[in-house]
Amino acid sequence: MKQHMKPLTKNYLLRETTYTCQLNRQHRRLTIFDLRETLPFVPVLFSLHNVPSSRVRGEHAHRVCQQYLVALNGSLKVVLDNGKSRETYELNSPTFGLYMGPMIWASQYDFSLDCVLGVFASSHYDPRDYIRNYEEFLGDLT
Repeated sequence: MKQHMKPLTKNYLLRETTYTCQLNRQHRRLTIFDLRETLPFVPVLFSLHNVPSSRVRGEHAHRVCQQYLVALNGSLKVVLDNGKSRETYELNSPTFGLYMGPMIWASQYDFSLDCVLGVFASSHYDPRDYIRNYEEFLGDLT
């Protein structure tokens, strides 16, 4: 499987992680996530779905946890902020994902009705790893 990587900033990358194959002689898409060579961690998967389009999710950073976001179905927008610049990305295909290293402030919004967001995380949930106040996030960067 060929990997295409487009560096965006220091702590996040947009990466191609899947390929298409045929099943039972009918054209169907099969998305395979073999992330062993793509990610610098062994992921724990959780998903978000049935999120109203008016709802904003995230709005936090992680001190240690790394994440890889993939729109498994549908689409959404992701805003990433490293304290110096802010970039917005649209995830609308399971063939590309967004890698986020630690200390990136992230928000997700504009979820389509059929959106399923897969989040591959480097660790299980730990409330001590979260920074939920933006000013605290900026202070921790310096």
